[in-house]
Amino acid sequence: MFRERIAGFLATLAFSSLATSSFGAGIYWERSASSPSYVLERADFNGSNATVIYSETDRNARALFLDLAGRKLYRAAARTPGTQNAIQRMDLDGGNVEDFVPLGSAIPAHMAVDPPHNKVYWVQLTNIYRATLDGSGVQLIKTVAGIAGVAADRASGKVYWVFGQSGNTLIRRADSDGTNEESVLTINGVTPSSLGLWAAEGRLYWIQGSNIRAVNVDGTGLANVLTQSGFIFSLSVDEQADKLYFVTLLSPSTVWRANIDGTGVESLASASGSDVFAQAVAGDETLVPPVTPTLGAWGMFVLALLMLIGGSTIAIRRSPSSQAP
Repeated sequence: MFRERIAGFLATLAFSSLATSSFGAGIYWERSASSPSYVLERADFNGSNATVIYSETDRNARALFLDLAGRKLYRAAARTPGTQNAIQRMDLDGGNVEDFVPLGSAIPAHMAVDPPHNKVYWVQLTNIYRATLDGSGVQLIKTVAGIAGVAADRASGKVYWVFGQSGNTLIRRADSDGTNEESVLTINGVTPSSLGLWAAEGRLYWIQGSNIRAVNVDGTGLANVLTQSGFIFSLSVDEQADKLYFVTLLSPSTVWRANIDGTGVESLASASGSDVFAQAVAGDETLVPPVTPTLGAWGMFVLALLMLIGGSTIAIRRSPSSQAP
């Protein structure tokens, strides 16, 4: 018993110097500015402490996607006119920027990323493309007139898209390569834009004018989630925190947050002067930061004592409050 207590005490000492990094949990948005022309910022969840992490003079974001598990932010970069369009990827602090899918003169629009299946999807005019996350295997998977948004289901690997056609709003889905296409929804309505997926609950969200609407992936449960004046034009779903983030364009351009059911709408940031928010993307309020061991010489000494006391195998019992569910 005494030896077990000593071993437990030494184990606590050995791991008390573990370092954590919480950078990334927050909101990311891009806005137009005077100089440089476009700035990408990260802010706390209440909209405070906005910090510029990246900027460009001639390419703006047409879409943003946050992959907290992979610690990366994806950006569909467009230059009009120009020949340097690309799908970009960077660290959450704006470092290590790479144009990992160069697109030349083709302007990207909507984008979705599916890290578990190693895929990125984007829209160019009427076409949906995909590629692997190393930038290879670029493939046209679907041509859809009037396409207005794309989303990827990281569980099933399905890809969804929303589009307007003959006064109707339609949502369809297919396998990752565009095969096995099927209809999810067809309703009357104004031209849609953006598409987000709450995968855990199997629910899709999109914009129609000043409304955010939702439907289950089987086509049931159609609902108007919220109405907001000022022309909604960008939407993100935070699946972990059950939140919606969206941008309105007019008087002034503003980033908003709401509960997933449309209640609790609150403004987080408003642009000043002629600045306009281009995109907003939510972080993960429940982020558990990665742990990086930094034992050092003292930690190594304690681990050596543990080996002497407890043998070659060390088991550390966590307290009930830290047990995994």
